[in-house]
Amino acid sequence: GPVCNDGVLWWQVNYNGIIGWTGEGENGAYWLEPLTAADACPPLLPPRLRIGGTARVTPGLPNALRTQPTVNNQVSRVIGSIPGGQVFTVLNGPICADGYTWWQVNYQGMVGWTPEGEGTTYWLEPVQ
Repeated sequence: GPVCNDGVLWWQVNYNGIIGWTGEGENGAYWLEPLTAADACPPLLPPRLRIGGTARVTPGLPNALRTQPTVNNQVSRVIGSIPGGQVFTVLNGPICADGYTWWQVNYQGMVGWTPEGEGTTYWLEPVQ
């Protein structure tokens, strides 16, 4: 989004894994408000990526790519990894789960979820 239809700006959203469209507001009344990076996943690292942007795994260890934004192996399985230094496109997020800030990404045609970091260490960084 946004997509304008019937005088309403519509945004595609992801709420707990459910993807759909919601209106921003109408006639001067807003139903949505922006979320600041610091508010997105407190007390986790402030997210630095953005949907539609390009990012990379920081040099070093690879980042796992999972089917869902969770480390729960009963819900999500590892489908691959993104080597350190490799670039990908950000598709969706952030989603806060299991103590991580998760982003849905496309790495060389493989689409999955990967965490941004842990503690005070970022594993992902935006590419300018």
